[in-house]
Amino acid sequence: FAKEDRDPPLILPTHHECNQDRSVEDELIGQLVAVLHGKYPPEDQLKLPLLLLDRGPYRSPRAGLHDIPLVRIIYRWVRGFHAALYGQYLPKAGGYIYIPLPAHIEKDGVFSPIDDDPGRHEFTTVFKRHRKLERLDQIVCCNAKCDYRCVWLEFDDGRPFCLFGLRLYNWEELGDPTMPPKRGCLGWYFAEPPADATRGTRIEVVVANLEPLDPFGS
Repeated sequence: FAKEDRDPPLILPTHHECNQDRSVEDELIGQLVAVLHGKYPPEDQLKLPLLLLDRGPYRSPRAGLHDIPLVRIIYRWVRGFHAALYGQYLPKAGGYIYIPLPAHIEKDGVFSPIDDDPGRHEFTTVFKRHRKLERLDQIVCCNAKCDYRCVWLEFDDGRPFCLFGLRLYNWEELGDPTMPPKRGCLGWYFAEPPADATRGTRIEVVVANLEPLDPFGS
């Protein structure tokens, strides 16, 4: 976070060696988000694995990130948010995270975008519906530049899960502007709902959903 955005912080106790093991990942995200406020590291301090995406003869190349473990990094944060909200440890559990950047696949040296999972649209709509009803647990910190919200639901087979959205600055702006719509960060994980968790509702409300892949969008 920029210096002016470090208050109020979210501070959690952690095992020192485990925390140090993740310092490289923290640097990666720090440099990625710094781009949003116009700061770029000197070349000799650059940690981001950048590459040029060849998108074929009829499309201009784009800068991209290669092999950054964004899902693992976000999941680590989600476990921290869970602990902060509910005062309990979240063991590793199944689930899925939709990252706030378009993903590409490489074939014969050309990178093509991966189609979005249709479930992402449905989860985004459900999240926005609960956002409109103000039925979300949330942590907002770091001068409101970090916004985490979640609600507890059940799949059709009765398995409980937590649906969450995470906004770090306006990182949905990091995607390629020629590839709308904007992609926010959304995901879910299996767990038993804590006693004080906010449960989902089946109350139907209309949401515009003009940005169908951004849980914090309109």
